[in-house]
Amino acid sequence: MLFCHKNNNYNTFDEFSKTIELILKALSDYPIKKIKYIGLRYINQINLDDGKLNDWDDSINKDLHVITPNFVDSKNILRSMHSLEFKEQDYYIQFNFGQFNSVYPNPISKKEFILDYTCRCKDYNDIDNVQKITE
Repeated sequence: MLFCHKNNNYNTFDEFSKTIELILKALSDYPIKKIKYIGLRYINQINLDDGKLNDWDDSINKDLHVITPNFVDSKNILRSMHSLEFKEQDYYIQFNFGQFNSVYPNPISKKEFILDYTCRCKDYNDIDNVQKITE
């Protein structure tokens, strides 16, 4: 399994890809031939200073507005995260989204929204093909 430190920030996928390439070169010194899991994760934390805390109409796709159910007063919401998982032909996608609330368990006081995607290939793969799969 490959890990990248959670605090690394990449401006482009090419920057990220170079890190993966370095890790794969380091792994080539070991007798690893097959791997059973490849995963890439992308997290985008959107922080806005304008508008009401629960008003995302001009910033986030309306299909993701599951934030304030009608049965809860929006002032009482501490966190509103949602998860969607699905399978494509050769890979799985896990998509988490919503108001994460970085000051939890305090009430939401910042206008922040998380888009958290994980894509993983579950089949056994030759380690020499990992770079091709991640492109």
